Amino acid sequence: MANNVQNYENQKKWYSFKEYNWFDWYAFTLFFVYSLSVAFFIYDLITALLKPYGGYYAWTTIDKFTDQSNILLWFYMLFSIFFKKHSFLKNNQWLLSNLTYIFFTFIGYNVILVGFAGYQYGPDPYDAFSSVWYHVISPITYFIFGFLFFYLYKDKQPQSYWKSMLKQMVYPSFYVVYIMFIPFVMNTSGMVDNQGQPIGTYAVYGNFTNLKDKLPVALPVILGMWLIFFPASFAMFYYSWIGFNRSKLFKNRVSN
Repeated sequence: MANNVQNYENQKKWYSFKEYNWFDWYAFTLFFVYSLSVAFFIYDLITALLKPYGGYYAWTTIDKFTDQSNILLWFYMLFSIFFKKHSFLKNNQWLLSNLTYIFFTFIGYNVILVGFAGYQYGPDPYDAFSSVWYHVISPITYFIFGFLFFYLYKDKQPQSYWKSMLKQMVYPSFYVVYIMFIPFVMNTSGMVDNQGQPIGTYAVYGNFTNLKDKLPVALPVILGMWLIFFPASFAMFYYSWIGFNRSKLFKNRVSN
């Protein structure tokens, strides 16, 4: 009986606002920031379903790494606020993995697609606003959260670098397999776009991931993303945390 009471008291502390500090309230604010990202996703999904070939367009909304990485931020903040002692948060693996994923969203869109490929943030005010929210505001606010976490929670990074790095590679690996094969298996025969033109081969990010028709372009991009970008990004965040701990600038910081 005593153990049950103690377990109940511990569970209550998972979501007790009375114990929150300023950093917890920042996380609580981010929960609402990323809730808007989820709202954008739901709206886009419903809008897609109302179009001709609604199932096709709904799927092309769901399979975007941007949407998925932003939704992961929402789930992370949900657990970090209301379930602070949950095993999902153990060793802060999820924190580092999310930093890697949202960094890919930030660089992949703002630098590669907009900077080099000439993409736009959106043809209308809603598309532009939601795109900036997804690709600029959400990543930057989470970067601030991550580096504040590095500063406040000394030596709390996962102890095994390689084990942690391989864990964060699970999701990108599944995603890479998906974007490699979807051009070959998505059936778009007989389908036309809003201008009446055949949709043709579907690839998640156009020629950059179209192994079926643009192999010389797509293969180096996909392999570079998978084998170089994700491991290197994770290493950058992981060793940044260690750098915070060793920096003389923060030598008088009290570890939490």
